[in-house]
Amino acid sequence: MMTTKNVFLGSSTVEYLEPTEGTDNHRSWISPFAVPRSAEVDTSGPGRVRSIRFHYLEGEPADGKGGVAEKLDPRTDPEVDLLSDQGGKVLAIQCKAPADDAALGRIADRLTARSQEETAIARRFSLLMTARVLKVWAEHFAGTEGSGRPPACPAPGDTKMVITKMFDQGELLIELVQPYLPDPKTGDLTESGRWMALIHKGAVSWFSGGPLMDPATRRTALFDTKEAAFKAAIDFAKSCGLREL
Repeated sequence: MMTTKNVFLGSSTVEYLEPTEGTDNHRSWISPFAVPRSAEVDTSGPGRVRSIRFHYLEGEPADGKGGVAEKLDPRTDPEVDLLSDQGGKVLAIQCKAPADDAALGRIADRLTARSQEETAIARRFSLLMTARVLKVWAEHFAGTEGSGRPPACPAPGDTKMVITKMFDQGELLIELVQPYLPDPKTGDLTESGRWMALIHKGAVSWFSGGPLMDPATRRTALFDTKEAAFKAAIDFAKSCGLREL
């Protein structure tokens, strides 16, 4: 029996998976329109995935419906078709035989290998982005969370802390986490050992919240200690006009 579920791909995790190339003086970044925001997963039973369709930014015409199909590679463990738009962005992964979470991990490795054969940077980045998303969300896609692969978000404990902080206009929730980061060569996820801060708007209705950003790199800021991440979150709230109580 085929069932479909929608999986939201959290920006605080996806952002760390975005591929880049080059040096500090000349660097290429993946387009925001090539970073998936959610996935539509078709399963054929517990732990068995038939296809995954990726959805991108709202208004982006490539929504996973339509596209050009091609074989990922000659392998049959399982045999996989890729559905791509005219620019080479991956719209969907279709498995000829149902894939479990381990098979999705192997497909991620195959996508990474395929990306190394591509000369067009947009196509290469899309394949790498798709591979890294599969690595992180394989268990979630298959519905087998907790069987060994590092979770998409760090588990509660020393790697996560949520603090309620009062300001003159209301309370904010400051979430401190240690994200997993991809190895730049293999794409494998490892513990970063550093901290990021996400601010949830809480009772301050006009405050948009989100992760603290590094203005120099336009990516989420990372800190050596959770105390430093917490202080930066407080300073950012103050810079927005809130007064600490």
